[in-house]
Amino acid sequence: MRNLETYECHRSALALFLKFLLALGPATVLYVLLYQILLISPESSPKTLNGITILYRLICLVLTFEMIRLYFNDLYVFGHNRVIRFSGRLSFRYGRVAIAFKDIRDIGIQQSLIGRILNYGTVSFGTSSKDGYEVVMYDLPEPHRFAAFVQDLIQQMRRERVQLESSTEKKPSAA
Repeated sequence: MRNLETYECHRSALALFLKFLLALGPATVLYVLLYQILLISPESSPKTLNGITILYRLICLVLTFEMIRLYFNDLYVFGHNRVIRFSGRLSFRYGRVAIAFKDIRDIGIQQSLIGRILNYGTVSFGTSSKDGYEVVMYDLPEPHRFAAFVQDLIQQMRRERVQLESSTEKKPSAA
C-alpha cells in the first residue's frame, strides 16, 4: 500500500478467476458427458454434436463476460480523508457510498478457507450511525494488510486532529 493522495483498487483477479473455474467446472463435466453419450449413440448427428459444442462455448463466453463485469463493477477509492465505494458501474443499479476516516469505528475482515490460502477476502467498514457495515469491499487482495493500512490512516488523522486541537488551546487570546 502506498500513502498517496488517492488509492484505487478493484476486486482480486485471482478470486474472480477461481469463481470462474468453479462455475465452469460443472458445465465442462456436463459437456463432456453429453458429448460422449451422443458420440456413442447411433441416432446422434454431427449437427447435434456441433450444437452442444456451440452451447458450451457460449456458456464459457458468458462466464468470461460476467467475470470481467464483476471485476470492473466495483471501484474502491481511498481519498485523503474518506473511503468511497462505487458499485454497479456496469450494472443497472448504481450506488456510491462514502465514509470519512474519522467516522469509521469498526473494520471487519472475512475470508474463506481458499481466501486465507490465496490471501484475499472481504473488508468491511462500519460507523456508529448504522448497524452492521456501510461499506463492504469484496475479494480484496491482502485484506489484513489493507485493513492495517486504513487503520494507520485513521490513527494518523486522529493524532493530527488532537495536535491541532491542543495547539489552538495553547494560543493565548489577545484581550
